[in-house]
Order: sequence, then structure tokens, then C-alpha cells
Amino acid sequence: MAMRCMIVRGLVKEVEEEINKFLSTHPVRVLHIAQSETSNHICVTLLFDDPDSVCRPRIDRGAPRKNTLPDERSP
Repeated sequence: MAMRCMIVRGLVKEVEEEINKFLSTHPVRVLHIAQSETSNHICVTLLFDDPDSVCRPRIDRGAPRKNTLPDERSP
């Protein structure tokens, strides 16, 4: 499982509809919810475990890759 974040901002009714649509179509476990308000808009942040996501190992970037595209100056 991977921890994911979703941020929704808008009018209260729009945010409510967006979150309900998301939760009805994704089998997630909500870990934390935060809400902030500005004027007539709200911002909701959801942190959740996503069982459909596979945690990928961190990629070692190592040395920079050489340009594999042909050189435009060469004949």
C-alpha cells in the first residue's frame, strides 16, 4: 500500500460532491483529513492508504545519462 494525498478546493457543495465521488469509486482507507477556509471557499486535504498502488523502490539516479539522441551536427 502507498500513502497518497488528495487536495480539493472550491465551494462547499463542489468539494463535498468531489470527495463523495472519489470515495465511492476508490477503495481507500482515510488516514487524516484537514480543512481550511478562505472567504467562501474551502480546501480539504485527504491522506489515505491506496491498496491499488504498489510501492516502488527508490531509483538510484547515479551518474547522469548520456544523450542518446543523434547529434544534429553529425552528417
